[in-house]
Amino acid sequence: MEKLFKNRRKNIKSKPDIDKVEKQEKISIDFRIVIAIIFTLIFWASAFAGIRAGLKSYSPENLVLLRFLTASIILLAYAIITRMPLPEKKDLPAILFIGFIGITVYHLTLTYGELKVTAGSASLLIASSPIFTAILAIIILKEKVKVWNLPLIPSGAGLFSNIFLSRFIPEY
Repeated sequence: MEKLFKNRRKNIKSKPDIDKVEKQEKISIDFRIVIAIIFTLIFWASAFAGIRAGLKSYSPENLVLLRFLTASIILLAYAIITRMPLPEKKDLPAILFIGFIGITVYHLTLTYGELKVTAGSASLLIASSPIFTAILAIIILKEKVKVWNLPLIPSGAGLFSNIFLSRFIPEY
């Protein structure tokens, strides 16, 4: 009888063994994804300082044009290499409108804004845009905000007013 229990104990995995197996089965992160995230963060974070440096040599319009010509050439090469399909004709008006507002107008106003404020202030203002989107959605679209998101709105407004006051009221 004792032999029978010993054999059963050997075949049953203990809880620590099961935990080890579960830990090993977790999804591993692809190294290429990590590198892509790092490059994205570096380029995204340096964009504001890059704009500020570029404004020493170029006008805001020329700087935006240079940035997007460069990006367009790179993306065109990628589209050709991957044989990316063209969008349907019915989607072109929406793509052009969103591209004009979301890319052209946004980057022109950002670049003109960096003539007046520091790169750090510009990045904080841009980073606070989700807060203003939430405020506008509440006011215009009558959207409901979850209780745990409510503290973000005044803190974002406080951040914005702090930046604004420190820029335009020197004693502040």
